[in-house]
Amino acid sequence: MLEKFISGAAESASAQTLKEAGLSSSEELLDATSSAELSTASPSSVLHDTADDSPPSASSVGPPILLRDPPNWYQDFYMRTDHKGYLHMYPDLGGPFESLQEAEATIKRHLDEQRLPEICQKPSEGPRVEWLIKQALYYPDGTPKRGPNAPSKNSKDHMRHLVKALLDQYNDHHNLCKDLARELKDFVSWDWMYENNKTYFHFNFTTKTNKADDVNLFFAEVMWIKVGYVVTCCCVITPNDHGSCSGCTSTKQKIMHPNNSRAYIGGHEGGDVPFRGDDFSSDDEDDEAFVARLSEEALAEN
Repeated sequence: MLEKFISGAAESASAQTLKEAGLSSSEELLDATSSAELSTASPSSVLHDTADDSPPSASSVGPPILLRDPPNWYQDFYMRTDHKGYLHMYPDLGGPFESLQEAEATIKRHLDEQRLPEICQKPSEGPRVEWLIKQALYYPDGTPKRGPNAPSKNSKDHMRHLVKALLDQYNDHHNLCKDLARELKDFVSWDWMYENNKTYFHFNFTTKTNKADDVNLFFAEVMWIKVGYVVTCCCVITPNDHGSCSGCTSTKQKIMHPNNSRAYIGGHEGGDVPFRGDDFSSDDEDDEAFVARLSEEALAEN
């Protein structure tokens, strides 16, 4: 996909410079995130020195994007705060929302509507082995937790919601609306890295506007914090950009970076991976052994 875009892109495309923006948020966001944490996470405090003649192509882009990952569910819900203080949900569950409490109540209501009684309701009498096995094998809505049809948080479909949120935040930050607003065309590739006790994600995606020939390739970086992600870079790049990054090492996906490597924070040092590899989780136990083990544990519990 990336090679296809590069081959057809105009070489005269130019990189876009974003304006510096300090972290800010609605009252609800400040309630959820301590000022100390936001200060620690602020990209302005960790961006590299830019005293030479080459200015950085990007910096922090608006307030953090909040993450809600309800336990025992496979969905993640992202929320960005617009310049008026309203929260927007990804995936779309309505809104915009005036408060974090309203948004969280909407998430809970949405998930409650998906619950299947045969999985979620504990049997009033009789053996519970079958019910316990169902709970171990399936999410509350019946989606399998294991096997080829199990959803993965390490997938493009899953991360697409975060990319949409950061792109809409980019539009809001630059007052791009209606015909000028950029829409996600293709989510091309992504990778992640762990450096200096921080986790960064790098993305490539293409955007479009209502103009048929107005397609641009973007690079974006987000940094994980306790409540979600800080967007530390979001900028247009050209097909000729080949900035260096020691963190994007996946052999499955190629990430293009801005030529100005000071535009992004991660990828400048060799990082360790203390808690996960290319796949965020792995399990060598086959399904038959898994069910057998669950049966033994359930019987022992009874």
